[in-house]
Amino acid sequence: MANHPLQNMITRAVITAIDTVRKCQTAGLKLIAGEKKENVEHLEPYGFTSAAQNGAEAVVLFPGGDRSHGVAVVVADRRFRLKGLARGEVALYDDQGQSVTLTRAGIVVNGGGKPVIFTNATKARFEMPIESTGDIRDNCDSSGKTMAEMRTTYNGHTHKENGDGGDIPDKKQFARTIGAVTSTTITLGESGWFKIATVVMPQATSTAVIKLYGGAGFNAGSPEQAAISELVLRAGNGSPVGITATLWRRSPSAANEVAWVNTSGDTYDIYINIGQYAYWLIAQYDYTGNANVTLHSTPEYSSVQPGNSTSGQTYTLFNSLMKPTAGDVEALSVNGGRLNGPLGIGTDNALGGNSIVFGDNDTGFKWHSDGVLGIYANNALVGYIDNSGLHMSVDVLTNGAVRAGNAKKLSLTSNNNSTMTATFNLWGDANRPTVIELDDDQGWHLYSQRNPDGSIVFTVNGDITANTLRAGGAIYQNNGDIFGSLWGNGWLSTWINNNLVLDVQLGAGTSVTTWNNAGSWPNTPGYVVTSVWKDYQGENIDGINYAPLQKRVGSQWYTVQGGTV
Repeated sequence: MANHPLQNMITRAVITAIDTVRKCQTAGLKLIAGEKKENVEHLEPYGFTSAAQNGAEAVVLFPGGDRSHGVAVVVADRRFRLKGLARGEVALYDDQGQSVTLTRAGIVVNGGGKPVIFTNATKARFEMPIESTGDIRDNCDSSGKTMAEMRTTYNGHTHKENGDGGDIPDKKQFARTIGAVTSTTITLGESGWFKIATVVMPQATSTAVIKLYGGAGFNAGSPEQAAISELVLRAGNGSPVGITATLWRRSPSAANEVAWVNTSGDTYDIYINIGQYAYWLIAQYDYTGNANVTLHSTPEYSSVQPGNSTSGQTYTLFNSLMKPTAGDVEALSVNGGRLNGPLGIGTDNALGGNSIVFGDNDTGFKWHSDGVLGIYANNALVGYIDNSGLHMSVDVLTNGAVRAGNAKKLSLTSNNNSTMTATFNLWGDANRPTVIELDDDQGWHLYSQRNPDGSIVFTVNGDITANTLRAGGAIYQNNGDIFGSLWGNGWLSTWINNNLVLDVQLGAGTSVTTWNNAGSWPNTPGYVVTSVWKDYQGENIDGINYAPLQKRVGSQWYTVQGGTV
């Protein structure tokens, strides 16, 4: 057994040191045969830790038999172990006699003569009766009393049976001690300023409150007259000396303003302004132990604010009766309103002035001057709108049409299916003052140009196809015919048909014998000799053939005139 492998893997040891600071607690160990090990890791169950005293016993494992790295897996101390537990019982204990034992009859906590402290909890809740053989004390770290002492005080307290509190020496202080409010009634008849209270407010610091129930007026069906006014008074820190007076109002019929007058030292008269008929108001008040409030049931009246008074601050508590205006909350009403300064939609506004930006802090609209609204993109002015129209300093791009006009519109559209981009361009120079030109990516199509002399030229870089062309009073038809004053304010085809010779012919001919033939021959205009003839005898011609020369104008044949002698 001396050389068995388990001999190097499992052994017993005695604790000689404990280091609880590390994430994994380590121990110094004395093993069998006097072998010592330092900084041996002690693995503990989750949620439980302990720091064993020297002399406690441990079981140590050396994984793989490697004696250079051991792990303490169990640490026990037979000197302090609770003895005599029944089967199934569990105990938590230490070397000082403190223990928690889960016995078969219940849980027993043994403090070992030391306090049991519960800390850092919002509350302790016991869902069962509580029994104590000792005292229970409240406010144990200050001036608290045990329940037995409080019972003695209670049993010694006496008061009149009719319950009018006549035996209470300081009724106001008693009401404040038990958490009740001190109240009285006051009447404020006219509309104006009333000295409702005198207060003593020591510096650094003190507080007093006055609450008024009821308001100006007492008309049935006027719920706003059932008002609440609250005054909160706070002394300063002595530098400077004074108080802060704040009025909180919840109704139009409540008190309107507050003011105060320092009469001497820490004494101040408190004034409020309220409307007429503020009769029989309930006034409740309270103050800190170092202060005092004296409420005046019939206050002094003044139609104006006392001249030597200091105005306090009035705040309106908005509600369904006292709804705020857009100006009250620095917002715009759903019914419209005025916004002063720049506006950002979804972002801050970097344009400044009277502007609106959308998403991007420098893209939006900005007022320039009367009737002029600028358009900005990334803080660059890209255009503006005035009463003459929209002015853009950059390209205008649209996937739809650009339309001008009202009922009848002029549209500029693109079907986005051409092979090239087309451009209408207006330009000019000294020789060509005004040129309106249509181009595409390969060059110009046509242009209309005004010349320096004021004339206009229209030029096409290619063919012109038209059913009819008009130039002044002239008309060019697609069949080639021309209408104009040159043709007698008629068509060229008609003029040609009426004025030009369409054909020439010889009329019916006549033969005349001329040799040795007495008599005259006809000398008729338009006749021409068509041929002569002779026989083989003699030298003279024997005769002639002649016929009328005819022309056709339109569908009519005419004999040519003239030619006679």
